[in-house]
Amino acid sequence: MLHRAGRTSWKRFAVVLAPSVMAAAALGVGMAQGALAASFLISGQKFQVALDTLDVRGLSIYGMVDVTRKGTLVPVVVTGASRAEISGLCQSVVVSIPVLGPYTLRITGGDRKRVEARNLFLDATSLSSTQANFDDLD
Repeated sequence: MLHRAGRTSWKRFAVVLAPSVMAAAALGVGMAQGALAASFLISGQKFQVALDTLDVRGLSIYGMVDVTRKGTLVPVVVTGASRAEISGLCQSVVVSIPVLGPYTLRITGGDRKRVEARNLFLDATSLSSTQANFDDLD
């Protein structure tokens, strides 16, 4: 078998590409189905969170001032929970993708099985609720 320098072997390319594409597709389907966990870090971006119910143990709420990357001071409400159970979760953030423009990343969960979180801390510029029940407050 003769090989010519500087030429692309399309058969070898296909042999390497096919399993890689299948593995990436399997991971994507697994994350979409909830079989694999996915973690997203959107630092410094404003995002919105909506939920149907929130059951919290070890709740703490206090005010603080965050500093953005540009040095801007932003007053926030820090909400912490040692344990939280959430149903009907919907979180969204708009991210700017070069060439494609703005894209909304939406994460949902807790429709069939409640979402569980431990040691959860959120810095929020605003909080709102239609109903809140507090028990065993110190």
